[in-house]
Amino acid sequence: MTEFDQEQWDSLGRWTTQFNLPDVGRIGGDYDPDDYRMSLFREQVLCPGMNSLLELGSLEAGHTVLYAQKVPTVLTIEARQENQARADYIKQLMGVTNVFSQVADLETLPQLPLVDVVSCIGVLYHMTEPQYLLERIAEATDHLFLWTHLHFEGGECLPDTATETGAFYPEYGLGNRLSGTRDRAWWFTKEALLQELQKAGFTQLDILDERENKERPVITLNCRK
Repeated sequence: MTEFDQEQWDSLGRWTTQFNLPDVGRIGGDYDPDDYRMSLFREQVLCPGMNSLLELGSLEAGHTVLYAQKVPTVLTIEARQENQARADYIKQLMGVTNVFSQVADLETLPQLPLVDVVSCIGVLYHMTEPQYLLERIAEATDHLFLWTHLHFEGGECLPDTATETGAFYPEYGLGNRLSGTRDRAWWFTKEALLQELQKAGFTQLDILDERENKERPVITLNCRK
């Protein structure tokens, strides 16, 4: 475990995630990662024999360190090197040793490592071709924990892109730390998302939660083959 150094913390730039560090207290951004989704994971997704987990879009390791408390081996994929640098520092500060990370663009990654479960929280709706990512996930696991935004009537999608199955929404590229890596992303409707999951092989779909996030519908699913 590494001792906290304020100068090193500040040198890593602006933080999004809030952490509660020993001898330091709460520090970082406004986002508390131990939210309802992690409660759903612990209560309804975590199961015996779950020895490996792949987290897509791991940001600054807010969820990562919580997964690492419950799953023996955690793999992560993050698109931004600066986010990964912050995540690496958090792991050092918290003494996390069972996490193995990779920086890569999920838009073009040809395959994912084989694991017991994939966590895809806040990632699918940043993809230009989300069905491509669902296919790669299905090749890597029989179990998917998914949280994503959904297209809805009246949503602020790009002009003339809406169809019965979804629409394109604006993204802002790698220069925006909370954006996808391209300039647009496809949001499925709820019905289309469920169909695409089934096409990918996830035939057991358990809707754990539906609500609005910033006046936009979001859904949490436990998906199994």
